[in-house]
Amino acid sequence: MNIKGGVIVLYCKTRWMTTYKSIDNILRVKAVLENMAANHSDLLTNDKIKPIICLWNFFNELKVLGFILNPLCKAVLALERREVDLSDCYLELAQISLAIKKLPRQVYSEFRNYCIEKINARFNEFDDNDYLLAFFLTLFSEMRIVKYAEVTAQKLGMDLTKAHTLCSHLLKYKNKESPFN
Repeated sequence: MNIKGGVIVLYCKTRWMTTYKSIDNILRVKAVLENMAANHSDLLTNDKIKPIICLWNFFNELKVLGFILNPLCKAVLALERREVDLSDCYLELAQISLAIKKLPRQVYSEFRNYCIEKINARFNEFDDNDYLLAFFLTLFSEMRIVKYAEVTAQKLGMDLTKAHTLCSHLLKYKNKESPFN
């Protein structure tokens, strides 16, 4: 088999990026792992690995976990940039929220609810008037937020009219117009 890339990254409890790379590596060598479990299980040094690999949903669940960890890893990288502010943090949390929203409710309801609980906890950490003021002042200094809000609103299921209304309200807030004056 022709597998490109480096070695499998070992799991490290507190590193999102390591976890994501480990999942990506496992998915990349899926065919090899399935072949080993089916035809060469004597090469597997841990007896617990074969039953896990043989589970019908193991690789699908890894894909789902990777789907959620991908925007999380991108957020970590974005927030490690030299020039970053609170608005970047809010925008990255919104991207993670969009990924969570895309999870099928029926199939992954427990995992989806867990993710929602965790992302809400992160949003609640910033539920402070000083943070919110800093966030809005920073956001409105750049007009890109209006376009981002429109795209995000559409991704959240709002029709174009509601998305424009949201953008209109944000601009009224910035300009201290009614009802935000």
